[in-house]
Amino acid sequence: MMLPDFNRQDESCQRVLQNMLDLSRQIGRGLLEMQRDKDDRNASTQLMGLIETLHTLKGGVAYLDLVGIELLAQRLEGNVRSLWELKAPFDPDCLARLTNIHEILEDLLFTYAQEGQVAVAGALARAQLLFTQLESKLGQIAGIRIAAPKSVELDKTVLQLVLRTELPQILDNLE
Repeated sequence: MMLPDFNRQDESCQRVLQNMLDLSRQIGRGLLEMQRDKDDRNASTQLMGLIETLHTLKGGVAYLDLVGIELLAQRLEGNVRSLWELKAPFDPDCLARLTNIHEILEDLLFTYAQEGQVAVAGALARAQLLFTQLESKLGQIAGIRIAAPKSVELDKTVLQLVLRTELPQILDNLE
């Protein structure tokens, strides 16, 4: 029976992490470019590129088992997709919220890269406010009213995430 080569696994994870950091920078540049250029002719292509890049990033953080960052990337991807489907890519409020949420995601990735672990509960709570504002604006653009998520459901999700990911790390540090 052959034992796994843990050094090779660690190298693989480092390579995936570096790719995720590169993809995050690409997403940030894409969002800034959209805010600056406001070229409706390329809007659909630009948004589809962001969707594909976010989807790839989401898969990479899932591979690294970064559950909180994966949830954030998944929701960000869904909102970019909604913007694409509504054909309203240059709404300044939406682009500003997407950029702010992306900055939270990128900060989490960089923290993980530097420290080898990351606490996500506070970041998810900050992102939740931005997502609520963004989804409300998307609802206005679509001409529908989107109910704000119940804070109890969000609190439950954040608590489950903390118990599953951050509590074991805290306990390990105490030992």
